[in-house]
Amino acid sequence: MQPYTEKFIVRTNYVDIHRELHLYYLVNMLQDLAARHADKLGFGWDFLSKHGWFWVLIRLRIDILRPPVWKEEIQVETWPKGYDALASYRDFIFTNAQGQEVIKATTSWIVLDRETRRPVRMSQVFKEQVHAVQKHAIEDPAPKIKIPQDKKLLRSLKVLYTDLDMNLHTNNANYIRKILDAYPLDFLKAHHPRQLILNFLKETFHNDRLDVYLHGNIEDTTHHLSLVNGNGQSTLFAQILWEEKEYSLT
Repeated sequence: MQPYTEKFIVRTNYVDIHRELHLYYLVNMLQDLAARHADKLGFGWDFLSKHGWFWVLIRLRIDILRPPVWKEEIQVETWPKGYDALASYRDFIFTNAQGQEVIKATTSWIVLDRETRRPVRMSQVFKEQVHAVQKHAIEDPAPKIKIPQDKKLLRSLKVLYTDLDMNLHTNNANYIRKILDAYPLDFLKAHHPRQLILNFLKETFHNDRLDVYLHGNIEDTTHHLSLVNGNGQSTLFAQILWEEKEYSLT
C-alpha cells in the first residue's frame, strides 16, 4: 500500500498572526486527511457507522521543523503504520516545494462503540485486513504527558455549538483553539509553537464548562496545560514547546 498524498496552498484563512500555518488548522488538517485516507482504504466513516462505531483520536505529537508560511505550497503524505489490541497508529510528513520536511506528526486512534462509548478491539475493525506502511515520520507513538501539580487558571470557557463535530462531542482541533484563546495576546505575539503533544482523556459535550490551566510558569519554554470540566475531571492534557518569535505587520 502506498501513502496517501495531497498538496495544498497555505491560504489566508489558514494562517495565524505570524502568517504561519495555524496550529488549530494543522490539527484539523491531520484529522481530515486521516478520514479521507481511511475512507479510501475501506475503514472510514461509512464502514464504521454500519457497526455503530466511530474513530477517536487519543494521542497526537506534531514536530514543526519550519512552519509553513502564507502562500506557500505544501505536500502532505500520510499512512497507517500498524495497530495493537486497541489502538491504530498513523503518521504524517509535510514537505515544501523543494522536498524538504517541514512538519512531522504521529497519531494514535481508537474506535469507540457509539452506544456504550467503550473501545472496540482492532481485530474486530480490521478482521483479516492489515493496512500498514513500514516507515515512520516519528518512530515512537505520541507519549503520555506527565502534568505537574501546580497550576494557574488561564480562562474558563464553554463548549459551544461550533465546537461540535458529527459525533456531537468537541472536535479535536477545537481543543487547540480553546487553549490558544486562553493565552494572553502579548505572549502569542512573541512566540510560536515548535512542538505539540496532546492526550485526549474524556469527551466533552455542548454547554460543558472547560477550565484551562497552565501547570508551571508562562516564562518556561515548555508549557503543560490541562482542560478540566465542570465536574473537576481532566478532559485533555497538552504539552507545547514554544520558541520566541518577533511579531511584525510588515
